[in-house]
Amino acid sequence: MTDTTVTTDAVAPARIDSASIDERVRDELLQIAGFPSLRAQDQALLCYRALGRYGVIAPSWTRVREIIGKGSSNSISQAQKTFLAELGKFLTSAREIDASVPRVVADSFAGLWRDAVDHARQAFDGQTREWKDQILQAEAARDAAEQARAEVASREQSLLARIQGLDGIVKSLQEQLSTEKHNREQAERLLQHANNELIEQRNDLKQALAASQRETEAAITRLEGVQKHSLQEVARARSERDAEIARARSERDRLVAQLDEQRQALDATSREIQALRLQLQAALQENSRLADQIRTMAAEQTAPPERRARHFRPLRRDRRRS
Repeated sequence: MTDTTVTTDAVAPARIDSASIDERVRDELLQIAGFPSLRAQDQALLCYRALGRYGVIAPSWTRVREIIGKGSSNSISQAQKTFLAELGKFLTSAREIDASVPRVVADSFAGLWRDAVDHARQAFDGQTREWKDQILQAEAARDAAEQARAEVASREQSLLARIQGLDGIVKSLQEQLSTEKHNREQAERLLQHANNELIEQRNDLKQALAASQRETEAAITRLEGVQKHSLQEVARARSERDAEIARARSERDRLVAQLDEQRQALDATSREIQALRLQLQAALQENSRLADQIRTMAAEQTAPPERRARHFRPLRRDRRRS
């Protein structure tokens, strides 16, 4: 968009390029107390007024924004409308020319003023059309921007959700990594401890194996000695057993012979007892007979003498016989 600059001898005695005007306006605005803290619309209105004093009647909103350094197209357009309303009031009041002014001067000034007003109106009309086109473009751009913003917001929400999900995954992975790192360190410590214990156990096993081999060799030696001694003891026991068996057999034979002798003696004793029994019976019979004789003799003692002599003689014969 082309800026419209109107200059008169009374306003700007010398033509100044746009860059210099913008720099001067920026410096003048910064000299105003409290300017940086004003709203963008108020700063834009002061900028329009300052540019108007340099004959710049209809600057683009982007030029104003570049001078003040902030503001949206809407806020700067509102400031421009306010400035143009002020300019219209000023132009209306400027149509009445003091009657004391000479007619030639008044006509010349009025013609100059009409030309300036016509030029400003044409510039304003062109600017208005351009603003309308810009507004339409801006609205289209705004709609596109809104749609793009909605799409971006949707994508942003989606990305945020994905980011949150990824953050959760990353956090979970970090926790897993930390856990696995801890577990790995613990496993390495356990492995190192197990290796140390394995080395110690291996050394202990070697020592125990060597001691076991020595004990085994000693045990074999002792076993061989014990086996030899056992064989000797077995041989001795077998010999003693054989001798004992022989003695037992000899004693058995002796006892059997002794038993036979005792049986024979017993048989002889039985025969002697039988003979003695027979003798005893004979003696008892003899005693009984003698007792009878004694009783008879006793009876004869009381008998007459002739009868006693006859009984004594047989008694003497019997004694001789016995």
